[in-house]
Amino acid sequence: MRSFFAHLKINAFILAAGLVFLFLGNLLIDPEGRFSLVNIRNFNHEKTEAMENGGRAVKAFALERGNYDTIILGTSRVNHGINPTHPVFRSLQAYNAALPGANLYEIYQVFIFARKTHRLKTVLLGMDFSMFSSKQTVTGDFMDSLFAGRNSWLSNLHYLASFQTLLWA
Repeated sequence: MRSFFAHLKINAFILAAGLVFLFLGNLLIDPEGRFSLVNIRNFNHEKTEAMENGGRAVKAFALERGNYDTIILGTSRVNHGINPTHPVFRSLQAYNAALPGANLYEIYQVFIFARKTHRLKTVLLGMDFSMFSSKQTVTGDFMDSLFAGRNSWLSNLHYLASFQTLLWA
């Protein structure tokens, strides 16, 4: 008959192996494209979940990692309608940080974040009527993003340890 500590060690090993599998699976598949360590065609090339929950976390990490002097802000109309690689931006390093379904509060937080992380020369703000809604709640994954002041290390840890992230893959 095995002792209690032997069973405890076996269970701890199984738990640790499962967590390592979860972390490595999420890191390699990376359905949101946060880390981009491995990019293999027909394996993890398409980042299908990058914008599924609103794209706020993905855009925050991309904005933090990039070297931009121009940002484009607005809602989904701006996100789909203004191309940051257009020749009008040729002398600038532009990034389209527009968020689908965003309100003025979210756009302001994106601007504050971009101003903290970059020396901005130009900010292009696309306005539409949906931004002026009386609804003052944030949408999508805003509270999980760096735009809401969340620590990037904790956000990445939550992403890697999430079973939902593995299911998205």
